[in-house]
Amino acid sequence: MSLGSTFRRCACTNPETGRQAGRTCPKLGARRHGTWGYTRRTETSAGLRVLRRLGFQTESAARAGLTAVDDLIRLAAGNDHLLRKIGDLIFERTRYGGQLPDATEVRRRIGAGLDPAAPDVLTGEFLESWLAGKGRL
Repeated sequence: MSLGSTFRRCACTNPETGRQAGRTCPKLGARRHGTWGYTRRTETSAGLRVLRRLGFQTESAARAGLTAVDDLIRLAAGNDHLLRKIGDLIFERTRYGGQLPDATEVRRRIGAGLDPAAPDVLTGEFLESWLAGKGRL
């Protein structure tokens, strides 16, 4: 069950007001007019925020994006701290047109006891930082 929804809007401007018509554009009935998006409330470390992402060509693509967000949120499985971490990760990765993280990768990181939002570290970088912490470098 998703706590979000999909919608369609366009960037046409109203000649009288100069503002975008958005969801009220009379041309949205045309098949290829406008763009699809999704919106969902998501818990983050800053509290409950609204995640709104646009730019999908079809409704099914927008629904797939919303489903991917729901899949990531379900990984928290009732753990509020983890839920906020995953929410932060979703907002961080999708900002400015970025891609959602892969749910299997996030699941793997959670299973290994790692922070799902931590950046990936190469083995060589990890070993250098570990040796530096030991005082041998």
